[in-house]
Amino acid sequence: MKILDKIGLVVFSNLILILSVLMCLLIFGWLDIESVYFLVKFALADKVMSNIMLALAVIFIMLAIAYVLGIFKWSLFTFLALFPYKGASGGVHLKTHIGCLTFTTIFYCIIPFISQHFIMPSI
Repeated sequence: MKILDKIGLVVFSNLILILSVLMCLLIFGWLDIESVYFLVKFALADKVMSNIMLALAVIFIMLAIAYVLGIFKWSLFTFLALFPYKGASGGVHLKTHIGCLTFTTIFYCIIPFISQHFIMPSI
């Protein structure tokens, strides 16, 4: 297993662990559902916080799809290589969140996937 695959596995394993612990705390009654509801409602009410959570969710979904397609390292490379440009230019803005998710996934997953099957001849 390559290092990037291990990093991806660790990140997603930790996310599943956190969600599992949270669910257990809720089921056993050690954590009040109202507390979780208050934190989520507070985070979603703040425009900046909700945009950050959406961006992180889109990145994790994109990396999960890339991992399933077997192009995790190429998608991560594409994302990191274009991140300074996207940060400076503001990126592509779509009207809906699902449009953002779809475009990001296509851009960072499909392009590296297709590029594996095409070899450009030297000039």
